[in-house]
Amino acid sequence: MKAVIWSLPRLILISINLFSFYPVIRSQSSGLFPSYDSLHIGMCNSSLPELEDKMNQNQPVLYIVTPTFARREQFPELTRLSQTLFHVPHMIWLLIEDTSECSPILSSLLERCQIPYVHMVAPMPAQFLVTAKKPRGVSQRNAALQWILTHPELPEGVLYFADDDNTFDLRLFKDIRKTQKVSMFPIGLMGETGINSPVVRNGQVVGFISDWFGKRKFPVDMGEFAVNIRYLTYNPAKVAMPFMVGYEEDGFLRGIVKKWSDIEPLAEGCTKVWVWHTTAEESLLPVINSRGGDSNLRDLLSELESTGVVGTTVTGPGIPVCPMDSDCI
Repeated sequence: MKAVIWSLPRLILISINLFSFYPVIRSQSSGLFPSYDSLHIGMCNSSLPELEDKMNQNQPVLYIVTPTFARREQFPELTRLSQTLFHVPHMIWLLIEDTSECSPILSSLLERCQIPYVHMVAPMPAQFLVTAKKPRGVSQRNAALQWILTHPELPEGVLYFADDDNTFDLRLFKDIRKTQKVSMFPIGLMGETGINSPVVRNGQVVGFISDWFGKRKFPVDMGEFAVNIRYLTYNPAKVAMPFMVGYEEDGFLRGIVKKWSDIEPLAEGCTKVWVWHTTAEESLLPVINSRGGDSNLRDLLSELESTGVVGTTVTGPGIPVCPMDSDCI
C-alpha cells in the first residue's frame, strides 16, 4: 500500500542545554538535528469520518500516539495494545510507522479494532540509519504533533505517547483525561530500581527519581506524562521532539513547560503505578520449512509469516512434530 506523502514544514527545533536551567534554540548547523525538509509524512488511512458521530463531545478526547517499526514482535504487541485501547472511550489512536509505505497487515488490524484511528508513516531521516544509537520514534511522534497542530478543529483533549511494547492499566487513561496542562505519574519496570516517578510534596512536583538523570531538567520516560493539546498551541513553534537519544522527552518538555507549577501529579499523587515499561527483547526471525502436507501447518505458517513472526522456506528441515501416543523427546 502506497502512502500519500506530504512534506513536514520546517519547525524551530528545541535542543538541550546541559548546563542551564532553561532550554536554548540550537542552530541547525550543530548537526544534532536533521533538516525538516528531508522528513516526510504519509497518510495511510483514517476511520474518523465514519466514527465521528460516536465521539462524545462533552468530555476531553484522548489522542493516543504510538510510533512503531517493523520487527518480529510488532504485530503481537500492537494486537495487545489495540485490545487495551478498545476499552478506552472517546479516544483517537494515532499509529505512525517508521517506513515510507503503509503496512497492509497493520491497516487490517486497525480496520478490525473498531476504534477511531489515524494511520500514517514517517520514516527516520536517512542520516540516522547509519548511527549506532538510533532515535527511534522521533519522526513518528513529530508527525503526530504536526497533525494535531495543523487540525485546529480537533475537539479538546489530551495527548499521550503510548509505546507499542508498554503495558497499561485502564485507570491511567481515565486519569490523564483530567490533564489541564502537563500531567506526570510513575512508570514501572524502569532501570535497576524498577521505577521512574515525580517526587511530590504538598501536591506539587518538586523533583524526580530515576536511574539516570543525565543533566536532564525532566528525567522522565515517554510514558510518564500527558499534555493537554491546547497547551501545545500556546507556543507551537517550540512543539517538537529532538533527534537526540536519551533526551527526546526532556527536549520536548523544555519547549512547552513554562514553570514547575504547570505540572500536575496524577495516579493518586504519584502513589500508584498504572503503566509499565515492558520492553520486549528483540529476537532473530526463525526461518521454517513451509511444507505442511495435508495438515494445518501450511496455513498456520502462512499466517505467522504475514504478521512477521516467522519466515518460511521450501528447503531445509521442517518443524519437529510429535504424533499422538508417541514418546517424543
